[in-house]
Amino acid sequence: MRMPLGRSARRACAAVAGALVVAACGPAAIAGAAERVVAVPQSQYATTNVAIDQGEPLTFLNLDAINHDVTARGKNAAGAPLFSSPLIGFGQEVPVTGADTLSPGSYAFVCSIHSNMDGTLTVGGGGSGGGDDGEGPAIEVQVLDSKLSDVRKAGILRVAVTVDEASSMAVSASAKIDGEKAKLGKASHDFDQTGSHVMEIKLSKSGKSALRGEDKVKVRISAKAEDTAGNKSSAKDKATLR
Repeated sequence: MRMPLGRSARRACAAVAGALVVAACGPAAIAGAAERVVAVPQSQYATTNVAIDQGEPLTFLNLDAINHDVTARGKNAAGAPLFSSPLIGFGQEVPVTGADTLSPGSYAFVCSIHSNMDGTLTVGGGGSGGGDDGEGPAIEVQVLDSKLSDVRKAGILRVAVTVDEASSMAVSASAKIDGEKAKLGKASHDFDQTGSHVMEIKLSKSGKSALRGEDKVKVRISAKAEDTAGNKSSAKDKATLR
């Protein structure tokens, strides 16, 4: 004989059934959830393109039986994801921490334990502006080359730059030779992803000439970045090439 369910049990069953219906319907059933990333069976994001306004919160809802999360591919200056959620199970919904501090732009995200699950978060400029604090991007620059002969042969000086938001980056290299400052070359690039990037500074004709015949040169790198809101910042590095 089947015993009747109590009120709390009926409510629990109804909640699970409702979530299963949404999961079974797939992306079409939840396409209107613009401020939410949703995972559905079998290990996929139903919302692979999500849009929020700057300063607006983002949440993650898991309607799959397997644990998932939302993790930004881009890193900040400390090496941590720009935004992320904890791993959660079926039926749970949590905030995506850091999404409300992003500047306008596009940001790739992924499930940290299922690399096939990925998507893009687009941050617009129509929000409260909480992501624009008036400060320029946090940037770092580091000389990658150490052998002067390699730089002369390739005609390129490689540097690593790290940015914590989408930025336009410009770098230049110089050296002091025989007491005189010599401009070696410059490079620029627009980065729509945060994290570390390698930039190649092509030596100018005068830069190649300045390095010719030298056995040790101390180079200086100057990096300048501008974010999508027009905020600027700079960083420097120096290294000795032998």
